Amino acid sequence: MSVYCGTDMVEVERIRKAIENRGDRFLLRVFTKNEIAYCTGRNAGQWLSFAARFAAKEAVSKALGTGFGRGVTPLNVEVSLLPGGQPEITVYGNARNRFEELGGKGISVSMSHTATHALAMAVLWS
Repeated sequence: MSVYCGTDMVEVERIRKAIENRGDRFLLRVFTKNEIAYCTGRNAGQWLSFAARFAAKEAVSKALGTGFGRGVTPLNVEVSLLPGGQPEITVYGNARNRFEELGGKGISVSMSHTATHALAMAVLWS
């Protein structure tokens, strides 16, 4: 069995400014429609939710060994929540291809945040 890890930390304010300044141009380039619907429904907590998901996407891309490059984009990684509240990762397109190249069997992610920063760690195993 092989294990691949990735981690990322992002400033919540950086994500908030990107969304406020670039609006849908940024949102639709980085987040899936499901992620946008979930985060915007969080009202006051939407910036934290967007930032945590951005960090998770980055962490997964690093666990894949590509970062956001080699055809892997933020839209290739979707973060959703299972009924118990734990995050679930789904990979599409080039991220799915890379996952399969690595012989991936699963990806787990943990997300956390403070008022100013969001952090995520992803573990991919094969």
